[in-house]
Amino acid sequence: MPESAPFYQGRARVKALAGEWEGAREDAAEALAIDPNFPAAMLIRAAANRTLGYPRAALVDANNAVELNPHNLDALLERGLVHKALGDKASAWADWQAAVKYAKDTGREDDPAALAAAHYLSQ
Repeated sequence: MPESAPFYQGRARVKALAGEWEGAREDAAEALAIDPNFPAAMLIRAAANRTLGYPRAALVDANNAVELNPHNLDALLERGLVHKALGDKASAWADWQAAVKYAKDTGREDDPAALAAAHYLSQ
């Protein structure tokens, strides 16, 4: 299914894991062209833009992902990282605290995003 949003999102994820951020951003954009409300693709494009030095563009996708699913731990973690890249430590902390709290409230303290958020809060 090369014309499906999950196909492009999956390929973007593989490229992101390999550190191929330009390709990850392009494939995430393809996924979002097919399905504009696909939070997983938004988060990959946000991470790619943040990593490539475009934190303001990353914030748009991170905000949209959190808006679509306010309790998504990965979305809260990524938006916190984007806020950090923009120099907004207070907003970063708020997102990471929300991720840790929601993980605790739902018994998911061992979720990788919750652990990462807790790590950033400890720094």
